[in-house]
Amino acid sequence: MSMSYGWRYRAKAAAVILGLAALGCLPFLWALAGGFVWDDHAQIEVNRHLGVQSLFGYWFESEHSFAGVGRSSRYNPLGWSVFVLENLVSGGRRPPVLFHATSLLTHGLCFVGVLWMMRRLLRSEGGTRGGWSCVLLALVFAWSPVQAEVASWPSARFESLASLCLVCAACLLLRSTSLALAACAGAVAALSLFAKESTLGLVLLLPGLLLVPSHASWGRVRRRALVCWASLGLGSVLFFLMRSTVQVAMPQRLAEVSPAHVLFAELRLLRLAFWPTELSLMRPVPTDAGLGDLLAGGALVLALTWGFVARRRLAGRLVLAGGSILLLGTLPGAVAAACFDLLPDRYIYIGFLGAPLLAGGLLEGLRGSDRRLGRLSPEELSKMTLVVLAVVLLVGVYSGLRQSPRWVDDLALFSHEVELWPEIPQSHYHLGLSQRNVGDHVSAEASLRKAILHGPGLWQSWGELAVTSLDREDYEQARWALEEGIRATAGHPKLIDLLGLLPKEAERRGLKPADENDEDSARAKGIRKESGGGLRALPD
Repeated sequence: MSMSYGWRYRAKAAAVILGLAALGCLPFLWALAGGFVWDDHAQIEVNRHLGVQSLFGYWFESEHSFAGVGRSSRYNPLGWSVFVLENLVSGGRRPPVLFHATSLLTHGLCFVGVLWMMRRLLRSEGGTRGGWSCVLLALVFAWSPVQAEVASWPSARFESLASLCLVCAACLLLRSTSLALAACAGAVAALSLFAKESTLGLVLLLPGLLLVPSHASWGRVRRRALVCWASLGLGSVLFFLMRSTVQVAMPQRLAEVSPAHVLFAELRLLRLAFWPTELSLMRPVPTDAGLGDLLAGGALVLALTWGFVARRRLAGRLVLAGGSILLLGTLPGAVAAACFDLLPDRYIYIGFLGAPLLAGGLLEGLRGSDRRLGRLSPEELSKMTLVVLAVVLLVGVYSGLRQSPRWVDDLALFSHEVELWPEIPQSHYHLGLSQRNVGDHVSAEASLRKAILHGPGLWQSWGELAVTSLDREDYEQARWALEEGIRATAGHPKLIDLLGLLPKEAERRGLKPADENDEDSARAKGIRKESGGGLRALPD
């Protein structure tokens, strides 16, 4: 009888968790109807390294063993292992809906973890006891439209996996009454590094959550915090040892990054976290700080200052914890953005875990105030604040529902990017690729020409224009595109190789007589000789 009751209880708990996870994913459910986009094609759709035999390689082999799958300079074996698991579950068919469902489930479980954490923190002495307050605060994280990229795009799932590990570790730590559970929390937090190494700052901050409840003191939590830090330290050392073993190097551009560039990127990320009106995958890093950026940065500084002053109260500790998480969670993204001059929405995801704590601290500050603001008591003002928060969440749902359809396919995604950034050549280039893949060669040629107009040094645009011209059976324009591209890119070796291959490809398609091959081959060899050699073969 007791065993049957236990199974019913577990099934009920699982149903509640899944229901809450679905609630957290509500604005992004459109993603289930989408296909693979951009990096998904290389990392999932045509990736030959998603079998069981590749699991060992993702954890212990050099990145060069996985050339062409988008692993680059990242060491994220946990994320790649989940891709392998999904491939096995689907029997190698890899339907997009499975990968989108996993991304949504991961995001939804992050919401469940944040909700539990908020309830644990706000139920402490003097804290808010209303369940709806915790739900609304957790939905601040889950329903923000800035989360659409990670929730809707399988290749961006590394951020949500890392966040899920962090949230689970926080829940374990807050629940811990034994040193063993505190050590387990540290190990789970260290596991987040294997999903996204940018969580390092938050991993080291994790034991500080034990000090957030108003009744907490260093004497009470010291042993658990030290054990958690020891476990975190061992896990972090293991991570960096394994990372160095597989020879994943730091980006070379890191040494050239200027602090001002990082500061502008960080201020823009903070502004988007507070006011996500400009959602984009290919957002450039701003060259200066706008008024909105300065207001967001100033607001965070003021909040942290107030939190430090009120650190003996629950409200102040919540604000300090939330603001620190927001800052430390987005800073690695700002550094990466400064390296690659690209500021996508996903760089906000991990840091946005601090938004519910920050909002909860401000709400607790209003509730705990001893003053009357006008004719409203602090309790009445708190209720009004919750109503405003609910309205903001509804606006977030509406915006999220508008954002998810752009992740349906490449064409929808890059059409949106071109509307946002008409001066960026990469947006037009990727739109041209998407149009050519669906057979719209006329529009593809127009998009590639725009990419060349805005960025003549982007060699890929010239190469794809040549391929598109061949698809349209225009051999002369294909040759012109390659020759002009070689001039515009100062003799890029890839374009020179393509020019050498062009005669045979044109002959195969029946676009030119065979006796013209010698002349074109001689021209390509002449250009190759002038460029100084040292060319690499094109991938298949």
